[in-house]
Amino acid sequence: MSLKDSNSRRHDFYAALKSAERTMPQADDKLSLKLTPDQWQQQNKDQYNQRLTELTRAALGGEDVVSFFKAHLLAQKAVFLEPTSRAKILPTIASHLSSESDSSNANEAPHQPRLLSGDNPFIHQLKAASKDSDELLPVILNAATTPLEALKEGEPDCISTAEAGAAESGTLILVSGPENPTPLNFLARRHIVLIKKNKIFAAYEEALAEIDSQSRKQGSKTEPAIPRTINMISGPSRTADIEQTLTLGAHGPVELIIVIYE
Repeated sequence: MSLKDSNSRRHDFYAALKSAERTMPQADDKLSLKLTPDQWQQQNKDQYNQRLTELTRAALGGEDVVSFFKAHLLAQKAVFLEPTSRAKILPTIASHLSSESDSSNANEAPHQPRLLSGDNPFIHQLKAASKDSDELLPVILNAATTPLEALKEGEPDCISTAEAGAAESGTLILVSGPENPTPLNFLARRHIVLIKKNKIFAAYEEALAEIDSQSRKQGSKTEPAIPRTINMISGPSRTADIEQTLTLGAHGPVELIIVIYE
């Protein structure tokens, strides 16, 4: 899908959404006297979100959700890696990072990639599951325990996990926590984000509902484990403030590497 086609479908989506607002359920006079707008919206939330989701899927025009998600991000110069199995995730990342380093530093000896991570059990599981030798795997550094002196020995790349993705705009949704420290999303030159294929949804409503569901599982019925921060990432950092010249990496990572896994 080209960027032009993607933008055209986005235009169609918002046009359909604007038209659909007139068909959304409205509170009658008697009901509005009894309920505040927030109460009324809460009662109709499921119906409203379902309508938005249906509209988003219609805007995709039958396009596979993951393909639409990738098309948006590829247009923003993101890089995709799709390993054949979970055991191959870290070796695939290491191979990609090493090949980039080799091409940019032809005179330097190859070195093992280093990845700065939170205290993320999933990433530890990936390393334990890999059958490749340690030389073919990246070195995983814990952001909470790694001394600053160790980070100065060649800037490490950062790795995070996304809770969900929204295909309608090609957006990764990351929540903060010990396993996903927010600074990792902004400080590295290259940011690697892992996302499970079935966590890529058509609409924001579906993706945010997944975040809400996960928060409730981690908390209690009365006190969901609401994350302190939610970051939405739709490509590498960029700006065109100066003379309308596009510059990557101005306020964050110059490269966004997305790993989709089953």
